[in-house]
Amino acid sequence: MLQKLVNALRLPFLIASFLPAAAAGALAVHDGNFSAWPFFVSAFAILCAHAGTNLANDYFDYKAGNYPKVKKGPTGGSFAIQNRDFAAGQIYKMSIACFVLSLGLFAYLATQSSPLILGLGIAGVAIGFFYTAPPVKLGYRLLGEMATFVGMGPLLFETVYFATTGTFSTAGLLLSAFLGVLVLNILLAAQIPDIEVDQASRKHTISAKLGPSALYNTFLLANIFGALALVASVAWHGMPTEILVALVGSALAFKAYSLLTQEKPLEALGYCLNALQIGGILLILALILKI
Repeated sequence: MLQKLVNALRLPFLIASFLPAAAAGALAVHDGNFSAWPFFVSAFAILCAHAGTNLANDYFDYKAGNYPKVKKGPTGGSFAIQNRDFAAGQIYKMSIACFVLSLGLFAYLATQSSPLILGLGIAGVAIGFFYTAPPVKLGYRLLGEMATFVGMGPLLFETVYFATTGTFSTAGLLLSAFLGVLVLNILLAAQIPDIEVDQASRKHTISAKLGPSALYNTFLLANIFGALALVASVAWHGMPTEILVALVGSALAFKAYSLLTQEKPLEALGYCLNALQIGGILLILALILKI
């Protein structure tokens, strides 16, 4: 049962929210304004919201018929419902429980600091829930890519940073743009194997609506933007030059782009995951240790 729950929550993919949250904490350490308790509470709230998003996406995609007949590889959701690990209603209830826990934690932080923390938490939960939930269905309306970048990049980063320090960070926006692109890469690469399923269920992703070429161009431009954002944080906002070591993540992402154009999306997806992990960890270490 535990393994089924791990699969339904897609726990390994929570690293896509954990690393940006950890990076926000690392920036607070670098800035000399780190408070441990609000950091850990806000980071855990973020992870709960991400888990709720995964569950909600599985539920609403299942209801919309947006899943392959046979699951192959890491795309297509957890298949927890299709494999009868959990009933659809159970997945939905677990999703709501995760979101409620997340908002409860943000509400607690708001009582300790600023009501704005709860507002930021509500915004993040709304993006996660309505990514696939009607009537908004961001992921079905050619808005999922931007929602992913904003929700997993600037909004997530600044929420944790604000909860930890009581302020926002302009430099943090640039760092979050770099990380947000690395998270976006995972979504973009995963779209290619799902094109036919997305088209059949009228899910308007970049690849399903505009075609693979448009996705490749988006992937390339996004990675250029992300790399430039990291450089700009050093050039214009005084971040230590050591953080440029994180551009290794961008290099891996450009390798993923090459694989995408060679019609090897699953290999590209692996490189995207490595790019986020390596780029994120190097950024965190550089901020904390100033290597």
